[in-house]
Amino acid sequence: MAHPKRISPELILGAARACLERDGALNLREVADRLHVRTPSLYEYFPSLDALREELVRAGFIMLGEELRAAAKRERSLLFIGRAYRMFVKHHPRLYHLMREPGTGRIRGHAIGQFVIQPIADILNIRVDDPGFLPVSRILWSFVHGFVTLEQAGQFFAGGDLDRTFETGIRALAASREIRKPPRS
Repeated sequence: MAHPKRISPELILGAARACLERDGALNLREVADRLHVRTPSLYEYFPSLDALREELVRAGFIMLGEELRAAAKRERSLLFIGRAYRMFVKHHPRLYHLMREPGTGRIRGHAIGQFVIQPIADILNIRVDDPGFLPVSRILWSFVHGFVTLEQAGQFFAGGDLDRTFETGIRALAASREIRKPPRS
């Protein structure tokens, strides 16, 4: 008699994300325990911990992209996208850390282009493949990523209103002529 499947890739990814956020590390035994299965059962879906980690990174970028697109639908502004990015990091700090780890560059490069960059291009009314978009996307990402990374690491020691600081930075970038009308190469 065949046993019904009790797990799926989606359930495994959900359990892995929960373990990562709770423990700060990814461990197949912990994932299996959370799903009430034996560790070898996971290998039917993911051949290794690295394969699970790669899929978790890809799923993280999909989640981030969905949040950015939802923010852009609420209001077509860089401020809303910036806020959504920052909230994603606050709600998924360890997943975000994993998404930035060395060794995830191949996945990160593809996923950023496919899921994260497009909502920004849409707001700026520029095509992703436009040569003028690359420097603009780098400037915006450097500010947002740098800010949330410093915030996550507790590096803003001087106090003050970090929400206001973040929003002032986004507004300054959005007001820049180079951001609003990127130079065409």
